[in-house]
Amino acid sequence: MRVVLALQRLPRRLAVLDPALALARDLDAAVMALFVEDPRLLASAALPVVREVDHWSGEVRELDRPALERRLAAEAGRVERALRAAARERAIELSFRVVRDRPEAAARAARQGGDIVVVGAFASAADWPGQGMASAALVAAYDDGTDAGARAVSAAERLAAAAGRPLMVASSAPVGTAPPTAPGRRRLTLPEDGLPAFLRALSPYDIAACVVAEAHAVTLSERFRAFGSGRDCLLVYVE
Repeated sequence: MRVVLALQRLPRRLAVLDPALALARDLDAAVMALFVEDPRLLASAALPVVREVDHWSGEVRELDRPALERRLAAEAGRVERALRAAARERAIELSFRVVRDRPEAAARAARQGGDIVVVGAFASAADWPGQGMASAALVAAYDDGTDAGARAVSAAERLAAAAGRPLMVASSAPVGTAPPTAPGRRRLTLPEDGLPAFLRALSPYDIAACVVAEAHAVTLSERFRAFGSGRDCLLVYVE
């Protein structure tokens, strides 16, 4: 078993990655780290009508593909150096490579049987400058009533314990039918089925990681961008 970690850039604080690294250490698992270059971004750089707006200055400039590729290569170097240092500190075996794909697809392609997939969803530094993840940030699991949903809950329990985070398990099961959680864990019964209700229920909380069955990977990623804008979070997919 490995933890497959797919990143498009570094988070503002490396501590955001602690739950994934703690889980790898707890499982005695290696980390396969992927730096993912989004082909849609590179394709857009070739369009003459596309412009880039600087987050800080508001300056508008042409989006030049060779320059963009150099910036991506520089960011990949930053990601690799930071992850290798963090892995050495925690005595975790780490491999690293650069791929060109969407993050969820790249992680699935690299996954082998039994691997846990972790994708970083990081807000822009311009959105919430200086904000870091709270020490009490939750690990949240979505129990969809399937066997994979039960495995997601088990993985979330282990991740929360390894990282020292509180756990919330959300389920669409009717009141009174959901199994109890361990002491100190909270179970949330959703008012309706589906990930949108799960993410709306989590909106008041600081979230360290969302853990779901892999069947929900693409939907979770898209919905998280809609409902979780401005947050740093790990999205964890369990087969």
